[in-house]
Amino acid sequence: MLTTTQLRNAWGPPCRPASWRVTISLHGAGRITVDTRTQAAFVALDACLRAHNYRTRRADTGAYNCRRITGGTGYSLHAYGITADLNWQTNP
Repeated sequence: MLTTTQLRNAWGPPCRPASWRVTISLHGAGRITVDTRTQAAFVALDACLRAHNYRTRRADTGAYNCRRITGGTGYSLHAYGITADLNWQTNP
């Protein structure tokens, strides 16, 4: 398993232009924008969500966000488009 620093180095730089991103609809109403290189992984995630009838909500599901980590100086992994939050209001 890679550390956050290793992931940043492997997937960088952060905040790439929109041409590097794709938006994917997830089971339910959620939509996420991710790095195009991760598209297959998130399509596979959607298949798992469907198989378990786990519905995402648009209001609290997201991925790409060009921002620094809260309380730190490095970029959040969301700024690389390689991570997503699903139903963050109720999903521990």
